[in-house]
Amino acid sequence: MKLTLSELAERAGHKMGSRLRGRELGKVFNQALRDYIVSVPQNSLILFSLKDAIMMDVSFIDEVFGGIAEARGRGELDGAAMLLIQVDPLDADDINRILEGRPGYSTGLRNCVLPLDVKGEIKLIGKTEDYVAETFAYLTDNGHANTADLARDLDLALNTASTRLKTLYDLGLALRKQQETGRSYVYYMLTPA
Repeated sequence: MKLTLSELAERAGHKMGSRLRGRELGKVFNQALRDYIVSVPQNSLILFSLKDAIMMDVSFIDEVFGGIAEARGRGELDGAAMLLIQVDPLDADDINRILEGRPGYSTGLRNCVLPLDVKGEIKLIGKTEDYVAETFAYLTDNGHANTADLARDLDLALNTASTRLKTLYDLGLALRKQQETGRSYVYYMLTPA
């Protein structure tokens, strides 16, 4: 599923102008984006293109992108995973700085992160705990994993490996499918194709 910033503006009832400014407008866009994320089947991937992004101020970015990443980090937002695509490097830098800073003033927030496609390579922007980054790197290298694979390759207990993979999924950093042989899942890397 593909979504552009202009399409999100339309969903938010806003006419795109020359700038996207302020927290109040950011809150409107945040709610429209949340509504879209939960309306799409949970194991789907939204490709959110910022190709048509006009100038966004930091308050707007904080409310939209910081708000979504924080909600995921707190387990308050279920729904489809979202991959940022076609993002200007300056916008990516602003989003990254905002996401990195949020855990410093938002009590109890340990992961405030979004996935970003940079020329076909998926990178994490924002703040993550070391184990999240390590598990994401493993999934990136292998394309997919189940609990047994991760436990064996990283020398982890099965419950630890399971928790790590589910954390990636809950943060919107991986997709998953149930294995045919039971209750366990195979987790997959996000791919823009």
